[in-house]
Amino acid sequence: MNVSQDLTASHFIQEAAEKSLQVALTPTTRTHVDTPIGSGSVFLEEVQPGLICELHELKCHNTMEFECAVEPQISCSITLEGSLDGINIDGFGTVENQLNRGVLIGFGKASRWIRNIRAQQYFKTCCVTLKPEFFERFSHNFEDQQLAVLDSFRIGHHVEVLPYSQRLVALGHSAFDHNYTGALATLYQESNTLQFVLEFAQLLREENKLIRQIGRAHFDRLMQARAILDSSLIAPPKTLDLARQVGTNITTLQAHFKLALGTTVFGYVKIQRLNMARVLLIDHHLPVTETALRVGFSSPSAFTAAYKKHFGHPPSLDC
Repeated sequence: MNVSQDLTASHFIQEAAEKSLQVALTPTTRTHVDTPIGSGSVFLEEVQPGLICELHELKCHNTMEFECAVEPQISCSITLEGSLDGINIDGFGTVENQLNRGVLIGFGKASRWIRNIRAQQYFKTCCVTLKPEFFERFSHNFEDQQLAVLDSFRIGHHVEVLPYSQRLVALGHSAFDHNYTGALATLYQESNTLQFVLEFAQLLREENKLIRQIGRAHFDRLMQARAILDSSLIAPPKTLDLARQVGTNITTLQAHFKLALGTTVFGYVKIQRLNMARVLLIDHHLPVTETALRVGFSSPSAFTAAYKKHFGHPPSLDC
């Protein structure tokens, strides 16, 4: 299927829904769709000239392949729930998506990409697209703007998978979960979208600063170690084994964790377990005891104490 559209599936879903339901969809509202191809909800709105917000919460019924033409732009996206396979960009390679990690893609020229969607695949994504006209509005004083760090992504193909940011995840969910309607909804979505982009820029600035401090090779090892921990939070490797896996030593790895994340390897695992626990409590309504066991705490009392210290209130208030 050829789709001349931006990085996500809005155009496809709208077209499929119109053919199936014989109704026209309004792109500026959250639209629920149920088609033979997929079901869920989509949102598409240009909140400012050249600044487009797209939200997708979809379950695809069939396996299919999308081929898409992309004009020069920057994409800031995050997968909040489920899974979304990577995209293959002509002349660049495959860009993988990681759950709750921001992905920044710059297309300096017109390009094509291909994404495969699997049957029964579910995903909830927030994507903000920045067109050239968005940056043109700031060209007279771009050097002083917080968005200046994104300027390099407007040349050639540039991809960066950013570190986990609780604020970025929260902003992504906020785009879906608000109760405003009418003009207030429009104003809220514009504000939230701008904050979303600014958080991407802030994360990129922090990453660039860290790379200057420790060097690209050490930074890549740190990100590799972090990814290993993220994928094995319940049964993480020992720090010595982790250091060996990424090709460094314990002292260096611990120092870089402290510099970049403000905590030790053990502290990082503990914080991420607590963040995971909060999701299980709030979104999945699990009881405290079961949540404690699922995230690797040996006793509910130890979990409650750690949760209260980190979030400022006991887990029972989030059930």
